[in-house]
Formats: sequence, structure tokens, C-alpha cells
Amino acid sequence: MTDNQPAITEEQISKAKLVWHFHQMHHDVGPVDVAIGLGSHDLGVAAFSAELYRAGLFPTLVFTGGNSPTTAKVFPRGEAVHFREHALALGVPDSAILVEPNAGNTGQNITLSREVLASAGITPKSMLLVSKPYMERRSFATARKLWPQVEVTCASEPWSSTTTSRASATRSSSSTCSSATSSALSSTRSSGSPSSSMSRRTYMPRTSPLSAPDSPADSSPHDLPAPGGLCAIHQPIFLPRLNTLARLFAADYWIVLDDVQFARRDYQHRARLASMSHPCRRQWLSIPTHLPHGRSTLIRDALLVDPERSRRRVMHMLAQHYGGSTDWPLFRQELDSVLDEFWRTDKTADVAEASTRMLLGLMGWKGRILYSSRLPARSER
Repeated sequence: MTDNQPAITEEQISKAKLVWHFHQMHHDVGPVDVAIGLGSHDLGVAAFSAELYRAGLFPTLVFTGGNSPTTAKVFPRGEAVHFREHALALGVPDSAILVEPNAGNTGQNITLSREVLASAGITPKSMLLVSKPYMERRSFATARKLWPQVEVTCASEPWSSTTTSRASATRSSSSTCSSATSSALSSTRSSGSPSSSMSRRTYMPRTSPLSAPDSPADSSPHDLPAPGGLCAIHQPIFLPRLNTLARLFAADYWIVLDDVQFARRDYQHRARLASMSHPCRRQWLSIPTHLPHGRSTLIRDALLVDPERSRRRVMHMLAQHYGGSTDWPLFRQELDSVLDEFWRTDKTADVAEASTRMLLGLMGWKGRILYSSRLPARSER
């Protein structure tokens, strides 16, 4: 740091980390039909794609990307071509790689890769998008918009937000990507695409200490809290993962995002259970859900198909996976609040919210729960 550069404060670092983690999807990576390595200025994407291929997660790898002002000098033959060469050097067989050399943006990455796969006779049901960490959310939203038939997960090379060895080389491109990501998310939501998978957090100026109730509770528009505190906006999730719980637990308010489209490939009605003895062995626990308005059904309107059967299945599978834990007796006692929801309601979102509320309660969270569908909103942007 030179004398002309101001020192970075702890508050700035904290906020930068918040943005950094927001742009990542924090998905669990598992076997998929294909992977798509998104072109960028960094061969780390190609190297990480090769690592995941060698781990046996997919049989086919597509590299996509032409050139941009930030990569033309580094990769004169195009991003995808150079990525392929790097992956070959790392042991990925040529027969497993497809190249899409023309894409100039994330939308073209998805649509042109889809065409390349179709030309090769491949129609995947699931795919893994490999990118830079700050590109994950943008690529996920774009893929969901342009290729909704495919189950999408995201992965990126582990890269700390405080890493300095690459910071100077990527500063300008990173800021450009972050700006583009925010723009993409805004346009995706306004166009009516399934944005329920987006977890958003925002700061409100803290004006006074939060006066929280003894337990989480919802509020009507006439009982809104005074401005102040940290707010997390997230769709209801059934038995959420630790990283989701951590984001909610750190907030003073959880706004349940219930007025966006229900997405079957997300986690509003399902959770992935890991075996205690073999954590790599995972099994889906899903709640059968009916969408009365088809794909346009909002989260709050999705209905339980067979509440009693789902209730028994949830109890059975959780006991099967975690009944041997020393914490099971306490968890089992609190689980009744979730199981009772299957008798009380016909809405999947209510069960999902109850499961999150239970886990937050076990952690001692004293925040408040609000609902996006009940909050007053202005029509203008």
C-alpha cells in the first residue's frame, strides 16, 4: 500500500465480505450430467473444473467463452480454447471436453453451450456451472431464466475474499462483474423469472437497540418495527443448511420471501440429509407439493399433497439418519412443532418456515419474522 492509498477500515472489510458471500450460492456439489466452465480471465476455473472431473462428478465438460477486453491479450485464441488446453494438461481426456468459443456474456455462455451439447446428442437433466466465486449468483440466475428444465448447481474454486495475491490483477474486472451481477439480478426479477432462490441481505441504519420478543413472531403491516437492525430476506427453506441458518441468525429480522414463484429444484420443500457414519452419502427428503397455478404458483400458494404421509416420512427419515445422535432427544422434542404443521395447514411454505423457526429457536435466535407478501410496497422502483 502506498502513501496515497487510504487504509481499508474493518467496517469496509466486513461489508466487502458480505457482498462477496452474497455472490456465492454455497451449493452442495454432487454428481451431475454435465459441467460448464464459464470463461473468464483466470485459468483457475479450468483447473477446478478438471479437479471436479477427476473426482468423477460428471462425464462431459463444456468450456465456453470467446474474448473480452480483459482477456483478449491473455487468451488470444479465446477463453474456452485456452481453458480446454489447460484441462488437457491436467489430465482431462479430450473426449470428455466440448468447446463453445463464441460466447461474449453469461447469457450466451448458457444458450450456446446448450446448442453445443445438443449437437453432441446430450440433453442433460442436471448441470454444474463452474465459475469465479463472484460470478456464481449471476450465472445461476441466468441459467434458471434461459434453461429452466435443467437442475442447476454452482461451484467455484475456493478463494477467500481476503486473498491479496490476485486482487490487484482482477480489481477492475471484479468490480465490473459485481456491477453486472447486480444488474442481472434486477432484470431477472423484474422479468418474472423464478427468483425465489435468491437470498438477499441488506443493512438498515441502527438507531436503537432491538427490542425483540421472547420468540420469533410475524407482524402485520400495521405492526412494523422501527427502522434499525440487520435484515435478511430469504424464501422459506425446509430444514435449511448451516450457511443459511448462519445468515438468518446474524440478522435481527427475517423477511420471509413468500410472494415469488415456487421452484421445484430449490429447497422450499426438500432437504438433503447426510448420514452420520458416512457424510458423503446423502439422501433427499422431499415433501410432495402441488402447484395449483402451475409454474407461476407463488411460494405461499403451494399445497401439501398428502400431509399425513409426508409427516410420517419426515419423522421416519430424520430418526433413521440422526436417531443415534446424543442431541436427538432434544431435537425430537422440538420437532413436534414442525410435525404439527402438517395437521394445522395445507401450505408447504408453512411447514418449511416452521422447520427454520425451530432450528433458529434451538440456536437461541430472538429476532422477528416478517413476510414480504404482507409488507407495504411502492409500485415504482
